[in-house]
Amino acid sequence: MSRGFRKALLTAGFALASFSTPVLADVYSSAEEDGNKKGFYASLSYAITTPDDIEGNIDNDDWENVNAVFDTEGGGGIEVGLGYDFGNIRTDVTYSQTSYEVNSVSGTKGSNSMSATSITGDKDADVSTLLFNAYWDFENNSRFTPYVGGGIGTSQIEAANFTATYNGQTESFTAQERDSFVWKGALGLAYELSNNLNLFAEGNYTEISEFHSLGGSDTIHIEYDSVNAWGGTVGLRYTF
Repeated sequence: MSRGFRKALLTAGFALASFSTPVLADVYSSAEEDGNKKGFYASLSYAITTPDDIEGNIDNDDWENVNAVFDTEGGGGIEVGLGYDFGNIRTDVTYSQTSYEVNSVSGTKGSNSMSATSITGDKDADVSTLLFNAYWDFENNSRFTPYVGGGIGTSQIEAANFTATYNGQTESFTAQERDSFVWKGALGLAYELSNNLNLFAEGNYTEISEFHSLGGSDTIHIEYDSVNAWGGTVGLRYTF
């Protein structure tokens, strides 16, 4: 994701949070008049995530101690959640799946630069994430409710499974499942479609802590750095 898009995403989020409050104040009764919408809720959304380039250290007999950069392209996936609304505060548990595609591999070894001339095979790194989240809703006199939130949890990462060739030397990157700590920050806006149903959109930032993919005798051992990603989510939330 480009820096310009990140800035635009954050700017739009802050603008929505700042200006949505009075939009429908004169045509919609306040939350105090209707009573706080409390209770259990379920959510279903579609999330798009774009990571920064993934970096790590390659260590095997042929490419020993190479500081590698994996140029990655983000993807989308379904996210489901179950939580409880206390009024201004909400908490929930969410589960999501997405994939990052590896487009190229480059790196340095000492003063020498390297870049893979070809990549073949399954280039997707699959990520499954379970998060425990908390949100603060800024209730007002309109159907729009800005909110901020964050969460912590775990991501199960199955690193990409592919081969790369550099100067005629081909090496295999074999996928391995690894669990890693993850945290998220979010800024969003909900719109009340009915007393029980809300449409919401949010921008978020996630960080997955470093993890290792241990290679065998014929595969590469990679020590991945933390993975940072920007994303956006659009979905529905139904309160029971």
